[in-house]
Amino acid sequence: MSAPVLRVVRGAPDADELAALVAVLLSRARRVPPVAAVPRRRRPDRGVFCPPTSWRASTEPNRSW
Repeated sequence: MSAPVLRVVRGAPDADELAALVAVLLSRARRVPPVAAVPRRRRPDRGVFCPPTSWRASTEPNRSW
């Protein structure tokens, strides 16, 4: 937590501290995108079962599984 947030939480905030708290929270809210806005990574082999430690990965190194 930043210093303005700690100061407001400990005591009764006055108008300046409350304005600082609102400014900090709004600046953080602008930086963090909502979960729906983050693009998902598409996998070309979706729907194909492929364990991460497959025997094929060790015997066929040129394949992409």
